[in-house]
Amino acid sequence: MRQPRINVENKEALFEALVQENQETESDYAQCPCGRLIRSPREYGIFLFNIREHEINILCPNEGCHLGELGRIRFTTKGRSWSVEEASFNSFFVFWNSDRLGEERTKALLESHLKSVINGIDWLSVMDRLEISR
Repeated sequence: MRQPRINVENKEALFEALVQENQETESDYAQCPCGRLIRSPREYGIFLFNIREHEINILCPNEGCHLGELGRIRFTTKGRSWSVEEASFNSFFVFWNSDRLGEERTKALLESHLKSVINGIDWLSVMDRLEISR
């Protein structure tokens, strides 16, 4: 079956529409410098990196990412309770998104991502791993 021919004017209009649609979509999401769009904070990987220092790394969801770590959460414990001491994304990740989305949009988006990541951590499991390592 033959494909219908598209004249040059239609190709250009189609291309412009696709580019515009893609830009509008990407502006709603964070993006790793590796190119991976992060549509939801649940997509980040988390890794209890340094048990003694109570540090959790926030990882790019792209397993082939050359950067890997996009942020870090440092926390303290007292008995079976915990509190976050510091949570932040790495500067290169923040700057990359600021260039794409603007400073205000990036700040709001990444702050909401950090809150969601922190709330999504199974802190009881983290506490269990800390006790096992002692």
